[in-house]
Amino acid sequence: MLAGIEPPGKPITKTRTVQASQVAAGATVTGLAAEIVREAEPAIPLLRIVADAAPWVLGVVILAAIGWIVWARIDDRKKGLR
Repeated sequence: MLAGIEPPGKPITKTRTVQASQVAAGATVTGLAAEIVREAEPAIPLLRIVADAAPWVLGVVILAAIGWIVWARIDDRKKGLR
């Protein structure tokens, strides 16, 4: 960097912020799919167990992904990357 040459940056899809956002988005889409499963649950008893637990599990995954995003941003700031 002192010579005026900067190393190539990391592709945006490889950043921790984008990866955590993808996890949160995936969990949200899965939550929407759980609502569709609720309509089919009378046909298959196992689906009822999955549908009852899905909102709690997905909520934890979404909160963890948001925490990951915040931590990545704080860590990047400490390292002087942002």
